[in-house]
Amino acid sequence: FSLVGLIGGNLGTLYAAVSTLTSSFAGNAIRKILPGANGVWIAVGDGGKLSRSVDDGVTWTALTSGLGAIALSGIGWDGNQTWMICGASGAIAKSTDNGATWTSLGAVTAITTDPLKGIALTGDGVVCAASTTGRIYRNTAYGVGAWTTNTANVGLTGYLDIVSDMKNVFVTVTLGVSSSYVSSRTSKDKGVTWVGSATLPLNDGTSYRSVATDFQGGWVIGGDKGYLAYSSDNASTWAQITSNFTASDTISAVGSDGLGNWIALGYVTSGGAAIQTISPPGPIAFSVRATPTGTVSANPVAMGVRSNGTIVVGNTGANAARSLPFYTFDKNTQFKVPLLPIYQGLKSYIKAKEAA
Repeated sequence: FSLVGLIGGNLGTLYAAVSTLTSSFAGNAIRKILPGANGVWIAVGDGGKLSRSVDDGVTWTALTSGLGAIALSGIGWDGNQTWMICGASGAIAKSTDNGATWTSLGAVTAITTDPLKGIALTGDGVVCAASTTGRIYRNTAYGVGAWTTNTANVGLTGYLDIVSDMKNVFVTVTLGVSSSYVSSRTSKDKGVTWVGSATLPLNDGTSYRSVATDFQGGWVIGGDKGYLAYSSDNASTWAQITSNFTASDTISAVGSDGLGNWIALGYVTSGGAAIQTISPPGPIAFSVRATPTGTVSANPVAMGVRSNGTIVVGNTGANAARSLPFYTFDKNTQFKVPLLPIYQGLKSYIKAKEAA
């Protein structure tokens, strides 16, 4: 039996440095961190750095991606054993053994040298990769075979992040270049067609930088000038969220544990001092809980949040920290079952027993 879904206390209130992740990046910026299942995490960054943890982010091991020393900025996971990473010059690599070994996809004809910023997967092998030139590349077989290109955003602005719900929905956020740009594009048919958002509150030439989902139809995006927006209808409409971020702050990463908690991470734009806010279960309302302390107290740009409450953050100086929630357990009120993505043809089962 495994104890699952145990929650209690406050997330993000205690951070400890993760020296093995820091050392594996050797001074290069940590750009993206993503948790998987069974304690596996993947992190990528500048200089082609790639690192993996198999003990829920406690210790990390540097890996070789096969992509050389190019900057890496995107991670995608299908909810099972397949991971993909991407970066500058159209580079994409794939792992089919839960991140243990990686192979470059080589020169993808449709992508050529387009700088890729993010990549996302569904549970049945659909892949979408987003570029800073405003293109979205799509493949239906885990990167094998032909890729198609959506150019609806070319000439307007580039993409800074892309996330999927591992089923049908993909959501992107964009780099702001003018007051006429589209802040986000959404696909609800596995990347075949895309629609620009008309309801995002930020449309003044600044950027949304990160997007996250709770896998239950909820989405949060964050960006420049302290802007946060929330959607409860699978990214069909958005509303601005009030938080403790100000117009002088940059929100660099957002995340969810899938149990109702939302986390936003950022920094004071002029000085880099870290800021973190958390919205607990219930109406979306962010309030200051804590900030990543120690070596990640400045310029944090990457964050991963797992359903058990583990948070791992990284910054531009290759510093990393890890936080766990405090578990004050009340079996009558504080046991929740985490959402497990269920794909076509599969069923999910949970075993649990009462804590001693």
